Amino acid sequence: VKFNYQAQVDKPTFVWLGPVTVEVDGKEIRSNKLRVLVKLDTATPGARQGKKKEISENLLRFYVDKKDAVVGEKITARLRFYSRSSEVHMRQLNQRELPAFTMTALEGPTSGQEMIDNQMYQYAEWRWNLYPREVGKLVIPAYSVDFDAVRSRNSQWSFLSFFGNQMENKRVHSNAQVINVKALPPHKG
Repeated sequence: VKFNYQAQVDKPTFVWLGPVTVEVDGKEIRSNKLRVLVKLDTATPGARQGKKKEISENLLRFYVDKKDAVVGEKITARLRFYSRSSEVHMRQLNQRELPAFTMTALEGPTSGQEMIDNQMYQYAEWRWNLYPREVGKLVIPAYSVDFDAVRSRNSQWSFLSFFGNQMENKRVHSNAQVINVKALPPHKG
C-alpha cells in the first residue's frame, strides 16, 4: 500500500512532519518525526539556469486590495482560478477558516479572460470582504481548488483515448497573503 501526502506552509520555517502511525494486522507501527526546512522560491524553477519558463495549464491566485489595515477595516479579497483549457471541470473550492477575520459570504464565480505571460487564460473569480478583528501580522493561508482535467495525450493512458477523454483529478494552490493590522487610533473628542 502506498500513500502520497502533500503539505504546504505559507512562510519560510522549519516544519515537523509526523510521526505517522498505521495499524497492520492489529499491530501499531509508528514512524520517526521528520524536520523539514521550507524556503520561499524567489525564482521560477529553471530560470536561474537560463532555461525557458514553464507555462502552467492551471493557476490559482489570491489577491487582496490592501496589505495594511486597521481593526475592522474592509479588505476586499479575490480568488481567481485560471485555466488554459476549456476542458476543465471545477469540483470544489477549499475555503479557509480565518478566526482573526470576520468574512462576508463568497460572491461568484464570475468568469472572464486574462493574458498572463503571453498566454490566454479563462478564469473563474470569487470575491468577498474581510474585516480584521486582531492587531498584528495576520497570515491568510493559501486556498486550493480541486478540479478534473483531460488527461494529457502523451501520458501512459493515451491508449484509452479510443474510449473518449480520460479525466484526471487535480488540485492547485494559491499564494498566501499577509495583512499588517494596526489598532484604531484613540478617539479625540
